[in-house]
Amino acid sequence: MSHLVADDITDRAGPKYGEALQDMWSKIRIPEKKESQALEAKLDTAQGVLNLYRFYNDPAKVRAFIKADFGGGIRHATPELYGRQYVAWWETRNLRMVANIRSAFANQPGARVLSVVGSSHKPYFDAYLNMMHEVQLVDSAKLLK
Repeated sequence: MSHLVADDITDRAGPKYGEALQDMWSKIRIPEKKESQALEAKLDTAQGVLNLYRFYNDPAKVRAFIKADFGGGIRHATPELYGRQYVAWWETRNLRMVANIRSAFANQPGARVLSVVGSSHKPYFDAYLNMMHEVQLVDSAKLLK
C-alpha cells in the first residue's frame, strides 16, 4: 500500500465503490452544463480555448461545481458511506499534490513556481499553499486579461 498517492483510500473502499460513485455522479445537476458544452464545441481557435479556460476558472462556477460534486458526495447515502470516502480521497489527493509541489522547491528558497492544475483543485491548492511560509500566490485571472 503506497502512502504517496491518495489511491490507497479507493483501493480499500470496497467492491461497490465505483458503482456508488457512478450513481452519485448521475444525480449531480450542474446548471452551466449547456454553456460549457457550447464553449467546448468552439476549441478550434486560441480564443475559444481561452474562453473555456476562463469559464472553468470562474470562482463562482468552481464553487458551484465543488458544492455539487463534493457536497453530493457528503449527502450520498450508502451503508458504506462511499460518497464521504470519495470526499476524503479528494482532500487527501490535493494535500499530497500540494506537498509534492512544496517539496519540489523546498531546497530553492525564493524560487518562482508555476503550477497548473484542474480548476476543481485550485481552491484546495490556494488554501493549502496560503498556509505555507515563503509562498506567495499570484492570481492567474489577472494574467489572462
